[in-house]
Amino acid sequence: MALKVLVGPVFSEAGGVSRHIDAIARHSSHSVSKAPSPSTRAIIGNRSNGPMYAVYTRLRVPFGLRGYDVLHSHAHPWFARFCRNSRRRASGWVHTYHAFYFPEDYPSRRLEPWQVDANEAAVKVARDADVRVSVSNWLRNYLHSEHGIDSVYIPNGVDMAECARADGDRFRRARGLSEFVLFVGSDSPMKNHRAFVDLASDIPSMRFVMVGHGLDAASVARGGAVPSNLTCVGPLGHASTLDAIAASSAVVSTSVRESQGVALLEGMALGRPVVAPDHSGCAEVVGRGRYGLAYAFGSREDLAEKLQAALASPDIGARGRERVLEEYDWSKVIVKVDKVYSGLSR
Repeated sequence: MALKVLVGPVFSEAGGVSRHIDAIARHSSHSVSKAPSPSTRAIIGNRSNGPMYAVYTRLRVPFGLRGYDVLHSHAHPWFARFCRNSRRRASGWVHTYHAFYFPEDYPSRRLEPWQVDANEAAVKVARDADVRVSVSNWLRNYLHSEHGIDSVYIPNGVDMAECARADGDRFRRARGLSEFVLFVGSDSPMKNHRAFVDLASDIPSMRFVMVGHGLDAASVARGGAVPSNLTCVGPLGHASTLDAIAASSAVVSTSVRESQGVALLEGMALGRPVVAPDHSGCAEVVGRGRYGLAYAFGSREDLAEKLQAALASPDIGARGRERVLEEYDWSKVIVKVDKVYSGLSR
């Protein structure tokens, strides 16, 4: 029996969480709606800030959610609280943990108020969900050991059909670039993009490319010198980002911490060798060396060595792709999600 499921929130089509929610809506065998609806987002704007957003969230609280069998919240503290307040009208409530914020990961050693709120909702609100899901075993273990929260592991996935449409030649023709090492991320301190800039400086014989918000040439230059062998493309749509991955020789992550690392998964799905730090969900995704190479986080020398080793190991990309097909393909991930939904039906 197909259940009516409401999953959200989606205040912007960009970002890993929004794409995760969109994939559930597209692949699930149940009748899944995203919240807020497209018509509502057209009114309040495609972002989770501003006066219309504040008015919307305040007005929605007294009414709760009606007409759905299952509620599924992701990340956003307001929506988690909203689902908890509405759970008596549904058969069940699922919450997926995507991240947790740590002050030591930021230069200021302090969290922003929204991050404090997100952590508090994760610990004090989402723990009341009927089923709690973590996107990595690393995050699952952290929640259990530090906060006594039990969750099931269901990873974020990769849409292999989208990856199949990626065209590396299209990116090469558009940008005039070939044989390059790629960084996909943003200028967020968590993504640690300056370590990739340093990597480009350390290997001047290679071409390096950065793609993502805040990674245009002018923005990167404000943080320090940009080596001549580094091209800063800036933000791209998801399809164009996949083209860039398909065109690359390798994909590198330098993140301070990741619950999972979707860019790494997409690199593996497209058969690219990937290099990631030896911590958190990054190490889990690359299997600590079997499906990608893990470098000692903070070591410029080891990062450069692991990149050179990855480029010289053609089997790594093939092994990474096999792992994505076995564990992270959305056609398999959604079976686990749908099983959770079905288990909550009355």
